[in-house]
Amino acid sequence: MPQARSALARNELLNGIFPRRLAGCAHCGGDVVQGVIHGIMWLNPVEFEVSVIDGVVDISGVIERRSHVEILIDLIRGVEGVVAVRPAVGYRLDDRNLAVSIGVPPY
Repeated sequence: MPQARSALARNELLNGIFPRRLAGCAHCGGDVVQGVIHGIMWLNPVEFEVSVIDGVVDISGVIERRSHVEILIDLIRGVEGVVAVRPAVGYRLDDRNLAVSIGVPPY
């Protein structure tokens, strides 16, 4: 029975270190929040709710540009241990149809 006690101790430890919403897959949750949201995308992790259960990442929040939503989701899918992403991420600006300026006057 020592193995059952060590698994319980690990779960208790993870629940004490990580918020309960990340405790289902602490490694994945930490990589999503610190590695992707904060590290790669340079976004404020406080603006997102992330939960990971059995490798399924639920993420909600608001991001500046619509094009960044797709990038964020693709990066999360690439995190080791993630098997699926269920996004509920909104955006402030739909940048799909914005004209690209190359610095030349339009005349």
